[in-house]
Amino acid sequence: MNIIIREIDKDDPEELHIVTEWCMAAVLETIPEFNGQPEKAIEQLSNFSHEKIAAMIRNDFDDASKRIMVAVVGNEVAGQALYSVKEDAVGNTYGFCFSRYVAPEYRRMGIGALLLEQAIDWFISEGAEYAVAQTHVTNIALQRLFAKFGFTISGPFTDSWEYYTLTKDISGQ
Repeated sequence: MNIIIREIDKDDPEELHIVTEWCMAAVLETIPEFNGQPEKAIEQLSNFSHEKIAAMIRNDFDDASKRIMVAVVGNEVAGQALYSVKEDAVGNTYGFCFSRYVAPEYRRMGIGALLLEQAIDWFISEGAEYAVAQTHVTNIALQRLFAKFGFTISGPFTDSWEYYTLTKDISGQ
């Protein structure tokens, strides 16, 4: 199976639609407090609508500190990852993994790992000292994936729900 990781096609409204839907699906699948119901998600996340998320993604198209990547198998988008480089309170550059999703029919084929590997490589090329992600305490699959790449888990922390922070030092790579 040939998997290509590339940036989203900014001129393809269908790709934007898919990535937007998958950003929403990732939230609904991984935060059990929402019971898979968008209505419950929007009670806590005011921007949880297709229109608002699509607008946020479009706004990030030309932001050099952000990447919107898709995994393509054949002619089909199979997964997505959104991430960025940021600066922490003491001025260190770090990579932040915002959203990632692989279509159910493409899971357990290494696509998530390829997307994460590409993100880490990009963080390093951008001078990031560490990489960070956050996930619900029940998202065991994501925790295992990140652990395979050397991320450590801290927490749980509580905000609107319990979550872990996943961190990896990439300064020496």
